[in-house]
Amino acid sequence: MKKEFRDSVILSAVRTPVVKAKGAFAGLRAEQLGKIAVGAAVDRSSINPDDIEMALIANVSNLDLKSPGKYITLDLGYPTNIVSYNIEHGCGSSLTAAGITSMFIENGCVQVALAGGVEHSSTAVYMMDRPTSAYSMMPPKWCTMKTTPPSYENLNMGETAERIAQEFGITRRELDEFSVLSHKRAAAAWEQHFFDEQIVPVTVPVKKGTPQIIDKDDIFRPDCSVEALGKLRPSFTKDGLVTAGNSSPYCDGSAAIVQVDSEYAKSNNLTPLGRIVDYTAVGVQPQIMGIGPAYAVEKLLKRTNMTLDDIDLIELNEAFASQSIACIRKLNLDIDKVNVNGGAIALGHPFAATGAILITKMLYELKRRDKQFGIVCFCIGGGQGVAALIERL
Repeated sequence: MKKEFRDSVILSAVRTPVVKAKGAFAGLRAEQLGKIAVGAAVDRSSINPDDIEMALIANVSNLDLKSPGKYITLDLGYPTNIVSYNIEHGCGSSLTAAGITSMFIENGCVQVALAGGVEHSSTAVYMMDRPTSAYSMMPPKWCTMKTTPPSYENLNMGETAERIAQEFGITRRELDEFSVLSHKRAAAAWEQHFFDEQIVPVTVPVKKGTPQIIDKDDIFRPDCSVEALGKLRPSFTKDGLVTAGNSSPYCDGSAAIVQVDSEYAKSNNLTPLGRIVDYTAVGVQPQIMGIGPAYAVEKLLKRTNMTLDDIDLIELNEAFASQSIACIRKLNLDIDKVNVNGGAIALGHPFAATGAILITKMLYELKRRDKQFGIVCFCIGGGQGVAALIERL
């Protein structure tokens, strides 16, 4: 029996503001933040919630939330027959969630699904090692997260950023200049209200007085300068180049996307925003994991028979300035197409949520510029890269 291939389209894409960890959203929980984005995405899509069959909502650090998609859809009062899978693919988690959702729809497994991610670093769960003997007298120890076996250098993410800066001959000034550009672009985008349409405001209760409404990212700094960043000390190695100023910060945020079979959209008179044309992932050397997006983009372009000349915009997640610059150099990217409204250094990187956030930003910026194709790409700790080709419809 031959299976019919379906087209998957995106009906809505919504994100919350992204704020500093331990800041404006500190009094919320991951599930509350995720519920806001998912509820808004469903409302804006005009679908009937009873039609939802699957919810892939990614999360990395809130390990007490066992099944984000199931929990959130139940809390919203959606049908109990919705299926949920846990997606944990590091920094690319919700991009992977959206890619997998697209594949489910294309293969006829589901017609209507949710994808997205939530990260609440403010309440990230700590893990402890179990005692190695009964009635141990030793105090508990925090687990050290492992991304590579002992045969590899187990570098932390900041150390890999230092390594890639060395390998590509990137200077401290170049890192700081790149970071300033991110802040300036983000500030300009907010000043011109480019993000307004994609945001769902978050109401935060306060102990006394009127609840606070958060409707804007709060990490970017319009007055950021190379001189100010140059005064910051290295964060990971004694004489290193990577600082808090040229790295993405810990933060809280959420985003959600409604993806459906194109025939469902047509039969319900629903207009798509766009679609995920293709998604791909690659493995790279763990010590320079930040170069992963470059190889993922190369593979994506080969799979889709396209070139960079066909691509209008690129959202390259700015985990660190060093890995972003390295990817731009390796791919010979036009900086005027990359992170045109700022990136994670200025706007934050709520791990599992950032993929869906960047898809959302991409769709709205393609619409604003009346362009067609964009690429969203990420590096992933341990040595991976992911990329997706987005088309505006």
